[in-house]
Amino acid sequence: MDISENLTQISSWILINFSQEQKRIELYLHLTRKDINALSTFPMEPDADTDFKKNCRSFNKLEKEYHDGTTSHKILADWMITLRTNFLKNATFV
Repeated sequence: MDISENLTQISSWILINFSQEQKRIELYLHLTRKDINALSTFPMEPDADTDFKKNCRSFNKLEKEYHDGTTSHKILADWMITLRTNFLKNATFV
């Protein structure tokens, strides 16, 4: 799943070299947003739809945290990994 792979890569860049990887982080956030938007157009079972929307809200918060300027790179990276895990758990959305 592209979303989870993107979140894993973003997390790695945040932890390893945040200042030098910001362009890549922003690109991957943009690509992840596009993937989420595309997935949201597909019909889903009610339970899967609820989980997907919850993950989307979490991504919105994560994206906002990044753009507003995170107070902790470690917390942001950990949040990315948690969200990645949630997306993988619910990979059968569609």
